[in-house]
Parts: sequence; C-alpha cells; structure tokens
Amino acid sequence: MWLPYVVVLALVGLAIKNAADTSGGAMPGDAGGGGGRLAARTFTPYELRVLAEAAARYGIERNFLVSLAAIENGPKVPSAEGMTRGLGVLPVASYPTFELQASGAALTIANTVRRYEENIQRSAYEGTHYSVDFIGYFSQGGPGYDGYARVGVRNDPTNLNANHVRNLSTAYAAVVSGSVVV
Repeated sequence: MWLPYVVVLALVGLAIKNAADTSGGAMPGDAGGGGGRLAARTFTPYELRVLAEAAARYGIERNFLVSLAAIENGPKVPSAEGMTRGLGVLPVASYPTFELQASGAALTIANTVRRYEENIQRSAYEGTHYSVDFIGYFSQGGPGYDGYARVGVRNDPTNLNANHVRNLSTAYAAVVSGSVVV
C-alpha cells in the first residue's frame, strides 16, 4: 500500500527542491530506507504512517497533509523515532511531538474544509482533490478563517508565509499527479 506513495515522494523530491537545500538532492536515508522525499524534507516510513493515520482519523486527504508537512519548517519536535521537524502547529507547548503536530494539522485541515464550504459556499474539492481556491483559503485565510500561514504575522519576521500558497500548491500537485508542477 505504501510503495506507490513512497516512490512518488522519492521521485518528486529529486525534482522539487527548497532553495536553501544545497545537498544536491541526496540525503541520508534516501536509498533503500523506505521513506520518501518531497521538497527539502525526507520522510521516514514511520512519519508517513503517522501522517496517513492522522489524515484518516479526521477524514482529510493524506496527500495534502504530507504536502503541508513537506513545506513546513516548524520547530524540531520529538517523535517515536527521535527529533524531527514539526508541521507549524502552534503553540508548540500544546503540540509538543510530531504525532501531536500531525494530529493538530489534520484537525485544522478538516476544520478549514468545513469553514470554507460554509463561508465560501463552494466545495473544497475539485474532483477528488482540494481545489486551488481552497489551498489559497487554507494558507492565507478568507471569510471566517484567519489562515494557516498568514502574511505579516509576528511569528514570521522574514515573511516566509508569502510563499506558503505557492509552495503548498506545488508540493500537493506533485504528490497528486506524480509529476512536478512548477
């Protein structure tokens, strides 16, 4: 069951790169580890399982949660495997582990789908995947929702949130289609 996702993530990860990644695409654990790479993040099989379980628990699309995890540069948090990057769920004191970060992000996505459909009066889905409009709403907010990564907030002094919609859309499209969308 995991193999198609791992293969897609590994292939996509070679093509989608974070500008700050100077490793040439190779990261420890890429070969033979059973994990996957998307943007500048390498996932272990355990992390992919945690993300899939959180997505299933809240009835959201697994690919979207994995894409969010790939682009977020949240503070390092412990997981059952050791330290890893969080998903940007704040406050970290309330979501102090990778597992709780994944759950918190999945719940936020589920709540945002509901808010979007109530406030925008449109489905969050375009076919079987989240729409481009929903991704913008999720990232930057809109009627009834402040956004996951609003521009101009205090906790983003270098304005990285300005790139959130583009980065999330690119990562999500790559995972959904199996190809890189630039």
